[in-house]
Amino acid sequence: MSGTSISSRRRFSMAQSTTQRRVQKYTTTGRWSAAFTGGLLAGLVMGLLMQFLAEMMPMVGALYGMPTATAGWIAHIFHSVVLALVFAAIVTSPPLNRYARSSRGIVGLGLAYGAVIWFALAGFLMPVWLGAVGVPDVPVPNLAATSLVFHLAYGAILGIVYAIARAPTMRRIADKTSPDAQ
Repeated sequence: MSGTSISSRRRFSMAQSTTQRRVQKYTTTGRWSAAFTGGLLAGLVMGLLMQFLAEMMPMVGALYGMPTATAGWIAHIFHSVVLALVFAAIVTSPPLNRYARSSRGIVGLGLAYGAVIWFALAGFLMPVWLGAVGVPDVPVPNLAATSLVFHLAYGAILGIVYAIARAPTMRRIADKTSPDAQ
């Protein structure tokens, strides 16, 4: 009798371990692809706002010594995707991961992330960087309200797309971990 119970426990433990590996795989894959997609779309929308409302793309290209709209677009989309990947790492780590369980929470975190990027990167890092590569007369800090609106749009769209792209993954995780799945 005890041999049977040990064997049953081992099978249950192995099944549980397999489920945990699947959950980890879905979580990791879903997180990065959702972030990439969100960063790409949010960057595109923000870039359009920057180009057509503020003509800022050449300034972004100037960060890399090429003050053209094309260079600005390449740099901007690259930054957008990298920052979205950082967003995914942040929101899936404690203590913020509890807020990332709902779409509303993810969008709120996206808005907050957009504000932080505006303040730290656009407000301080970018003006210092531009000064270092020889672009004159960029104030530090450079906390323009228009730039804040652009970054909030980026954060909101990143959060929305990330939540939508993660939804099927989160459903698969819930299905795999539900008591009925065992």
